[in-house]
Amino acid sequence: MSFQYFGLQKPVFARNGWEIPQPNPLVLEKYQQTEDLVRIQTVALVDEMLGKGKTGLQIRSVSSHLYDCVGMIFANRRAWIDIEYVGQILINDGYQPAAKDDLVVGDVVVYTLGSKRVHVGLVTRVLPKLGKISNTRVLSKWGKHGEVEHRMEDVPYYLGKPCEYWSERAPHDIERLFQSD
Repeated sequence: MSFQYFGLQKPVFARNGWEIPQPNPLVLEKYQQTEDLVRIQTVALVDEMLGKGKTGLQIRSVSSHLYDCVGMIFANRRAWIDIEYVGQILINDGYQPAAKDDLVVGDVVVYTLGSKRVHVGLVTRVLPKLGKISNTRVLSKWGKHGEVEHRMEDVPYYLGKPCEYWSERAPHDIERLFQSD
């Protein structure tokens, strides 16, 4: 399957050549909104989160183009990719599990609600902890809303809690080849 892009069928592939399944474009029509409506809804959601004591939320962008959190990270904002495929994408793209305390910019955070994967975000900054609170910053697309940069834990309840951490960093023996003396 592939997604509609300016009337053309464009498949999305993982690095190893696996074609990532795409939802039927007709199914996605229910999510189609104007950019103004996306902006209004995103601002309202961020305001709601700020009212609950979540600080440091920054709206990065809003778009009427249909893509989700998985499509933001793995298809450069060009596709809506169901979260059910994120595990396969991570493996087929060569990601490895990472430790929460070893995250670096570019790593991926997977969020779960109960035992189900529901959301992904991209690590944008890793700052020192504020007491016991992580200060890792993540960029993610909140469903049909816009993209928001936030502390790793600060997402709406329905986007779950950070649970898995993945990295595509080169193995240490390769990294050493590029380090200066």
